[in-house]
Amino acid sequence: MQLVIESDGKRELVETPDLEVETSVQIDAFRKDLLLVKDASEEIYAIENYCPHAIQTLTDGEVFGSMIKCKKHGAVFSLVDGRCIGNERIGNLKKYPASVVDGAVIVKL
Repeated sequence: MQLVIESDGKRELVETPDLEVETSVQIDAFRKDLLLVKDASEEIYAIENYCPHAIQTLTDGEVFGSMIKCKKHGAVFSLVDGRCIGNERIGNLKKYPASVVDGAVIVKL
């Protein structure tokens, strides 16, 4: 899968494995650790790759529906808006706009 990361007018092209439904892939671009996620409806999301609860990466998190669950503490986050489900004190995920254009995924930082 072709991935284009845009930041401050610059572009970085990243080749990644194709995403299956309810999976994620870790990406390093522009000094950011990102996670690209495909949910159950095949929507693609780009989030910062850490759980704000304990700065734990979400790379091995369980993706289900349009949510991701932190493997270490069980915190569940909405991929749609980044909210922590059930415990607002944990904080929200940082999300980035992602879209598919001519088969390539475009993420804007």
